[in-house]
Amino acid sequence: MNNCIRATELAAVQAIDSGADILLLQEQYTNNGKLPSFPLKWTKIFSDSGKASTVVINPQLSPIVVFKDRKSIFIQVETFSGVLQIGNVYIPPSEDVDIPLNSISSSNRICRSRLFIAGDFNSKSTLWGYQRDDSRGNALLDFAASFGLILVNNESLPTFQTRRARGTPDLCFISTELFHLVRKWEVLDIESYSDHRYILSQLDLFPHQKISERYKTTYGPHKAFQNHLKRLTCSLRPKLDKTDDSSSISSFAQTFLEEVKSLINKFYKKKNPSLPAKVKWWSTALAVERNKLRALHRRSRNQNDPNYLRHLSSYNHAKAKYQSNMSIAKERSFKSFCTNTASPFGALYRLTRNKIFSADPFMADLISDDHPVTEVSIISFILDHIFPPFSDFTFSSSPSGLPDELLFTEQELDSAFSNLKKGKAPGPDGVDNNIIKLIYQADKNFLLCFFNKCLKHSCFPEIFKVGTIVLIRKPDKDPIDANSYRPICLLSSLGKVLEELLLRRLEFHAQQIAPISDNQFGFVKDFSTEEEKCVDTILTNLSDISLLKADLSDFSENEDLHPVISAQTHTEKKNNASPPITNATPEKVEMTHRSETQNSFDDAAQNLSPTIDMQQNENTSFQYFWFYISQFYPSRGRLELQDGRVDMHFPDT
Repeated sequence: MNNCIRATELAAVQAIDSGADILLLQEQYTNNGKLPSFPLKWTKIFSDSGKASTVVINPQLSPIVVFKDRKSIFIQVETFSGVLQIGNVYIPPSEDVDIPLNSISSSNRICRSRLFIAGDFNSKSTLWGYQRDDSRGNALLDFAASFGLILVNNESLPTFQTRRARGTPDLCFISTELFHLVRKWEVLDIESYSDHRYILSQLDLFPHQKISERYKTTYGPHKAFQNHLKRLTCSLRPKLDKTDDSSSISSFAQTFLEEVKSLINKFYKKKNPSLPAKVKWWSTALAVERNKLRALHRRSRNQNDPNYLRHLSSYNHAKAKYQSNMSIAKERSFKSFCTNTASPFGALYRLTRNKIFSADPFMADLISDDHPVTEVSIISFILDHIFPPFSDFTFSSSPSGLPDELLFTEQELDSAFSNLKKGKAPGPDGVDNNIIKLIYQADKNFLLCFFNKCLKHSCFPEIFKVGTIVLIRKPDKDPIDANSYRPICLLSSLGKVLEELLLRRLEFHAQQIAPISDNQFGFVKDFSTEEEKCVDTILTNLSDISLLKADLSDFSENEDLHPVISAQTHTEKKNNASPPITNATPEKVEMTHRSETQNSFDDAAQNLSPTIDMQQNENTSFQYFWFYISQFYPSRGRLELQDGRVDMHFPDT
């Protein structure tokens, strides 16, 4: 920043515009130890000399200072991918580079496997664009090799440029284990009011935020949004009318969704995913206590010291106190974490249900195939086992000779949109069902024309086939087995509407050509596999039955049904029926059961029917009918008399 106030103020503006989480500054302008025009809510950490500063912009990141001296600052933050330490170094060209590098190397608080270092080192090497090497550059390379760091800089614009000189003194290094997380490194060609340019480094540490963008669409400026939608559909209608093949329809669908999403960004707020709550028990006080303990440990190992026993006793006492304070801090932190947990299905639920995901079980398999162990590689490893890759093939279609399908009607469209439920997760485009309904209300004819184009040209747009897969581990399954994970795919809401329209047409044609059997259970509306299980249980227990008869002599249609129920086995004849047991409703009658053979049941099964017609007999005062009830259905049914017949009703369970 060259101690320029204008350059320092502009750096804050550029950090906000680029959406940066952390800002690293060297030679920034300060006024009484403060950065001008920087928001107070930003966390600012300065080196001992004040020549370097680290500004944490994201309020969800809680930095911990792990090392600090006159030339550098190292902080530690928690991310979705684990702990990350970020170093900010400034070494002036007039000072020796070995002293600050040796100071960093001697620190035992710096994690070399989770480290990102950026700074102005003022060193030259052919590796980052200079024509020759110097001693400072060689010392920096030795330091990077000892830490296992990889240079992030690429062949881009020079980071430093004046009228007389240009070069790349500003460098970024990252640990080998984190190099695959580098998503972007770029020197910005914008005004900085300094001889150094801005450098934008992006690390893919927040993969969960890329699943799907969510918007707060339950409430908002719906009227204004629909007015702009009408203008959009009117402008796109000529382009829609010109589409005459699958490729043009797919291209139009992608363009339409992109335009809709740009409107959503203008009128609705995003649902920003929050970082999962972490159990943070480590504090600065514990860090200070640990450093004192290490100093006592070094003294206690010197047996030649005359005060050796006193140092050993002090070390043991400090060690016991340190361990006790750690236990207290962990217990308090976990209690606070449990108390402040709002989601019933968060980390605590996963912990108690043993659903905490760990990459360790997959390490051996991934390393054996020479793949980097990343979250993306683990997900790909699981999906390759669930959905094995297949060889490419060419799908050839030929005309079927059938007449053209009738176009979708407005009634079909109304029915499909009425079934859209609120609160469903959107697909990768972020357009949820609320937005789809607003589009439908704004211009129904536009969507009807679009869906009819898809039907006429047998096209299902490619953008509707793209989905986001979320893996959910099955309960009580081995986490090492890839088949223990259930994939859930989030698809485009507009594509679901088109799928519903096509599915109803296919169901109609299927019923016309080959009606589905009444005995088909599963994948049939109103015939689930659970109902088939009930039927199977009934058929299994058919050997244990009871035959009932009801006395309906004094029953009329205007009265509640209170028949007299009598129970007898089906081996007894009708003319020898036993007298009624009690006057009670079917819910209270006590039934007697007798285990019988299947052959004896076949004779009585002839009277089985959901609806039994009653034959009126003027010569008898009692009218009987027979039916069976399995043990699976105790006496919980009800009887109704309608138009001279008795209907038997049983619960669905």
